[in-house]
Amino acid sequence: MPNKIPVAMLAVLLANAAQAASTVAFHESRIVDRKQRQVHADLIFNHDTQSIVVRVADSNFAEVPYAAVDKLSYEFSRKHRVTEGAFVMVLWVPAGAVVMLTKSKSHWLYVDYKQDGVPKQLVVRLHKKEFRNALAAARTETGKDVANILDAGAPKSK
Repeated sequence: MPNKIPVAMLAVLLANAAQAASTVAFHESRIVDRKQRQVHADLIFNHDTQSIVVRVADSNFAEVPYAAVDKLSYEFSRKHRVTEGAFVMVLWVPAGAVVMLTKSKSHWLYVDYKQDGVPKQLVVRLHKKEFRNALAAARTETGKDVANILDAGAPKSK
């Protein structure tokens, strides 16, 4: 009788591992909501349902089947931290000036797809520690190459 408990626990662990292998999730992503605010979202590539799922607060914000994806694009943008520096400058001027001179990077994944024949676009901001893995997962799961859009402020090589 005592040997049945470890066997049952092993079966549950193997079932969870099999389910985890069928989905690739990135939990530090963000999307822009209807109020034009960036909100926390989970970007999930579900191999079982063959779809890209974006979850916000335990509900599906968007679900895009791999077959409906027309194009995947990646872009990064840089901007000076002017607003943050202004807030810090109120407390201490030299620190605020330094913050204003630094730049922040944002990594964006654009998913162009068609839903009921209507072209749509899903825009997801990727976390700096996850963007490489998210792009690789998008490429492997959908079978489509991710086009790299050059930063508008970057000098173009000749």
